[in-house]
Amino acid sequence: MTSTSRRAALAVLTLVLWARGPLADFRDLSVEEAVTPDRFAAQVPREAAWSPKGDRLYFLEPDPSGAEGDLVGLDPTTLSRRKVLSQEAFLAATGSDKKLMSFDLSPSGAHALVEAKGWWVLNLATGTLRRLLPEAEEAENPEWSPDGSLVAYANRRGLWVVDLAGGPPRNLAPSPSEKVLVGRGDWLYGEELDFESGILWSPDGRRIAYWVFDEAEVPTFPMVDARSIHPQVEPQFYPRPGDANPRVRLRVAEVASGVSTEVAGADSGDGYLPRAAWSPDGSALTFVLLDRRQKRLRLLLSDLSGASPRTVLEETSASWINFIGPPRFLSDGKRFLWMSERDGFAHLYLGRLDGGDLVQITRGNWVVDDLLAVDEARGHLYFSGNREDPTGRQVYRTDLSGSPPLLLTDGKGWHEAEVSPDGAWFLDLHSRRGVPPRADLVPTRGGSATVLYENAEPALAEFGFVTPEPILLKALDGTTLHGRLSRPRDFDPAKRYPAIVDVYGGPHAQMVQDRWVARWEAIGHLFAQRGFVVFSLDNRGSWRRGAAFEAAVAGSLGRIELEDQLAGVAYLRSLPFVDPERIGIWGWSYGGFMTLYALTHAPSGTFRAGVAVAPVSDWAAYDSCYTERYLGLPAENPEGYRESSPVYAAAALSGRLLMMHGLSDDNVHFQNSVRMAEALLKEGRPFETAYYPGQNHGIRERTHRRDLFERMLAFFEEALAPVPPR
Repeated sequence: MTSTSRRAALAVLTLVLWARGPLADFRDLSVEEAVTPDRFAAQVPREAAWSPKGDRLYFLEPDPSGAEGDLVGLDPTTLSRRKVLSQEAFLAATGSDKKLMSFDLSPSGAHALVEAKGWWVLNLATGTLRRLLPEAEEAENPEWSPDGSLVAYANRRGLWVVDLAGGPPRNLAPSPSEKVLVGRGDWLYGEELDFESGILWSPDGRRIAYWVFDEAEVPTFPMVDARSIHPQVEPQFYPRPGDANPRVRLRVAEVASGVSTEVAGADSGDGYLPRAAWSPDGSALTFVLLDRRQKRLRLLLSDLSGASPRTVLEETSASWINFIGPPRFLSDGKRFLWMSERDGFAHLYLGRLDGGDLVQITRGNWVVDDLLAVDEARGHLYFSGNREDPTGRQVYRTDLSGSPPLLLTDGKGWHEAEVSPDGAWFLDLHSRRGVPPRADLVPTRGGSATVLYENAEPALAEFGFVTPEPILLKALDGTTLHGRLSRPRDFDPAKRYPAIVDVYGGPHAQMVQDRWVARWEAIGHLFAQRGFVVFSLDNRGSWRRGAAFEAAVAGSLGRIELEDQLAGVAYLRSLPFVDPERIGIWGWSYGGFMTLYALTHAPSGTFRAGVAVAPVSDWAAYDSCYTERYLGLPAENPEGYRESSPVYAAAALSGRLLMMHGLSDDNVHFQNSVRMAEALLKEGRPFETAYYPGQNHGIRERTHRRDLFERMLAFFEEALAPVPPR
C-alpha cells in the first residue's frame, strides 16, 4: 500500500469510527488481549543497530503477531535482507526458554553479544553461537573493547576482562566487600541518573575507566519475597532524602598489567558522579560532578598524571539541572558537543577543552531531545526535537555553525530514528495518535524513502479503536496546556458519560504525545469500549516544554499539578456529553501519587473515585536523588515535604479509593501503600486494596496485570455508575 492509499484508508477508518452508532458491530477487546498487546504494536524493526560502516542495518524482524522475530541484516542500498539467526536456532543452541530480545554489535561489526543463560558470542557472518562465559558466571553490562577482541564485564567479585580468542577471565579490579560495587552501578544511579554501565574503555583499548560505588553508609531496605516458606531478605541499597548517598569514585585500570589508579578529583562526595568520557586519543578523561541539590554541575578534565583536574565548564540552575552529559567529542580532540538548558530550553552547544564560552548551535522555544549522529566529513549533526509541535518528535539536520535546522521528517506525529554512523541513512519509526508505527528507510543525501513495514493494522477497525482528540487549555496563569480526550467507542452525543482522568503529572515525563504506544492504547480502549470518556493533561511540571514550565513544581509537589488538572476537570464538566457527577481519576507511580493527592486535596466531590497504582504516599519514603531534586533536602524544606505527602492528609479523603501495589516493588516500595493504609485506618476513612506477590513497579506478569485492570474496570464501573433518582 502506498503512503497516499494508507492515509486514505486511515481517513476512511476515522470517518467510520466517528459515524458509528450504538449498534456498531465491533468485537470487544478482552483484558487478556489488552495486557498482551503485541498485535497492536505493529510490525516494526526491534532493537535496530547499524554496523560500524553503515552498510548493514541489523534488527529483530517482527513476526505477524508483532512479537520479536528473527535477527536479520538489511543492505540499505539494495534492500536485500539476510537472516542472521532465527529464533528457533537461538533457542536450540542456547537451551534458553526465552527468545532473543536484544544484541550488542562489536565495534568491528563481525560479532554480537547475546544473553541466554549466560553470555554468548554470535558470528554475524555464519550465524553460529559460542559461549563467552560459563553459565554460572555473573556478568553485568558487558562492554566490547574498541577492536572487538576483548569484553569487559562486572559482577559482585569485581571488574573482569575475557579474550574472545579463549582463556579464562582475568580479574582486573576485585571488589573488597559486598558494600563496594566495582565496575557496576547501583539502583539509585540506574533509576534516577540513567546510568547504564560502570565500564568505559579508552579509545586505544589499553585502559578501562571504571566506577567504584562505596555503599557502606547507605541505608538498606529489606526486600522480601513472601511467597516462599522460608523467605530470604535481600537488602537493597536505597538512600532516602537526607540519608547518606553512595560515595562514588573513578579509577583507571591498565588492561595488560592490571595496575589500577584513582582519578584525582573524581569523587562524588555526597553528590553524584554520573558521567565520564575519554578524549579521542585516550590521553585524558573528562567526568561530571553534580552537587547533591543538583543545582550545580562541573565538567572536569584529568590528564591522569595524578594532578588535580581542570574545570572545563560549569552549569548552574535555580531549580535543578536536567542534562548531565557526557560530552560528545569531535575527532580533533579539542572540541565537543554538549546539551544544556542554559537559555531555558534544551539545546546543542559546541565547547572547547581549552575553555571559553559555549557556542550555541540550536535555539528557540522548543527542545532538542537527543543528538542522534555526527557526520564530521560533511559537518552535519542529526538530532531529534519538537520544534514543530510540543507533543511530537521530528528528525533534523544542522551543522556546527548553527545553521537553521533542516526538517528531515514530515513534521507530524512522532519519529524514532536510528541514523547510520556515516549519516547516509536513518531508520524512521513513525506513528501518530490512533495510527500504529510505520517503518521507513530514509536516505539523507537525495532519493526517496523506502517503506519497510506499512502496518495498515486492520485490528484497529475490528475493535473500533478510538483516535484521541488533541485538546488545548489554559492554566490559571495563562500557560497553554496540552491534553487529549477519547470518547466512548459507541459514542452517542445525546448521552452523558462518566469520565476518567488518566494522570501522570510528574517531572521528566510527558504523557500527551502525538504517537502510538500499543500497551497504553489498548488499556485506554478498554475504558472507551466500556463507555468511559478518557482524558489526560500534561500539567506544568511535565517534560519537553522548557525549564520554566517544568520548574513550576520546585519545592512543592502536587499543588501546581493539581491546579492544572482541575482546569482539565472544569473542561470535562463543560462538555455536554460528560456527567459532571461521575468523574474518576487513576494513575501509576507519580500518577498514583497524584491520584492520592487529588482525592485528599481537591474540593470535595471533584472525583467520585480514584485508583492509585504503586503510589508515593510520603516523599520522605522515596529515594534521595529524585526527591531532593524537586523538594530539596528535608531539613531545608520540612513543610514542602509534609504538604506534598498525601499520607498527612488522609483525613481529607473524598471519594472511593482503590490502592494497588506490587509486593516486590524496588522503586516505590510497598511501604508507601502500607503507610497510606495505616493513616486512612487511623482516620476511619474507607478504602480498598489489591496487592501483587512477586511483582515489581511495573507489575508485568500477565496474570497479575490482567487482574489489576479487571479489578480497576470493575471498580470504576461500580463507583461511577449512575445514581438513581430519589
